[in-house]
Amino acid sequence: MLKLKKLNKTLQPYLSNVWIRGAVVLVAMAVSDFIWARYISNISDGNALLAASWGSVVIALGAFITLSYVDDKRMIIPACIGAFLGTYFAV
Repeated sequence: MLKLKKLNKTLQPYLSNVWIRGAVVLVAMAVSDFIWARYISNISDGNALLAASWGSVVIALGAFITLSYVDDKRMIIPACIGAFLGTYFAV
């Protein structure tokens, strides 16, 4: 029983970190996908300055998201959920 408590105490910060990281990836991907939709809308409208601004934000968020799931493949799941939510709310 003591060994199990020690193992649980060792794993607790890691599990919390994974959930927090997953939530951050989900939100970042939702925001990124929302911004991506705005980017495409501004391109369609011919607004170059806004499209360029949104494009740079998409790249920055995309880099963060990519680095998150390169280290931990489980982060692909919250990234996909975030992409769905971002597009859904943008449209």
